[in-house]
Amino acid sequence: MLLCCAAFLAEAAPVQIDIYSVNDLHGRLRAAENAPGAARLAAALNLLTAANPKGTLIVGGGDMLSGLTAVEAMNIMGFAANCAGNHAFDYNFQAIVRQAKAADFPLLAANITDEKGNIPAPFAPYAVVKRNGIKTGIIGVLDEQAFKKVKPDRVAGLKLTSPAEAANQYAAELRRNGVQVVVLLAHIGGQMENGMLTGAIVPVLDNLKGIDAV
Repeated sequence: MLLCCAAFLAEAAPVQIDIYSVNDLHGRLRAAENAPGAARLAAALNLLTAANPKGTLIVGGGDMLSGLTAVEAMNIMGFAANCAGNHAFDYNFQAIVRQAKAADFPLLAANITDEKGNIPAPFAPYAVVKRNGIKTGIIGVLDEQAFKKVKPDRVAGLKLTSPAEAANQYAAELRRNGVQVVVLLAHIGGQMENGMLTGAIVPVLDNLKGIDAV
């Protein structure tokens, strides 16, 4: 899935930031009936970036990776950040660490903590980048029920906290540090029914503060 969000600042001279989010690639680098493949995705992102070279932000919304070749492809495509998804834990923790070390972008998971309440490496709560001169913060969160979809031994010693509370906490921190635009990457399900958004994402959205785009 590829989504675009344009963020504008209310200033005398408007500044445009185009945000393109890609999720659930699952490392499918070869084109298939249900997957564009890395070459087509890269071509599309290149065309979109060309329209706003200094103001385009490419991010991963989770479940992007499946081995180091997928990381290398994302490096080449210029991803600025990637939110961890539940399928990150299809692999053991050592594999996640190897993928994170190979990435030119941070792996975000603001609501994953260890037993002491700290975010364990290699995860980070957020990233800060600058596009068109605007400091932009990117926070990543997972569905609070995500660990129920993975083998217990893969997440031993880890827990998931409220995604909305984590997002609000770090949004406030980013604002204090002078970040002007705050974007949330949420690997949380949702669907449209009769023109209404439903699913686990809705209560998260209802409780966010200080977030400009999701």
